[in-house]
Amino acid sequence: MSAKRPTREEQLQRLREMKDEDIDYSDIPATDVAFWADAVVIRPDKRSITMRLDEDVYEWLKVTYPHYQTAINSILRQYKKHQEKQAT
Repeated sequence: MSAKRPTREEQLQRLREMKDEDIDYSDIPATDVAFWADAVVIRPDKRSITMRLDEDVYEWLKVTYPHYQTAINSILRQYKKHQEKQAT
């Protein structure tokens, strides 16, 4: 009989409780500034738009998410994926 696999929440809780000194970095190669010097960061193209939101929605986003514009994009992306999944 196999042991019960911990849930995602249990895994996250265990990580939150872990101290930095308990992390084993022995199998990770050391990196320095030179290692990252030629790293390529690919970001999706963004379009600047103006959007009208209900005041209460806007205030909730600002209070809930420090980077509320990024949050709006993420929320809409998840909705888009959900709609695409429903269409198939």
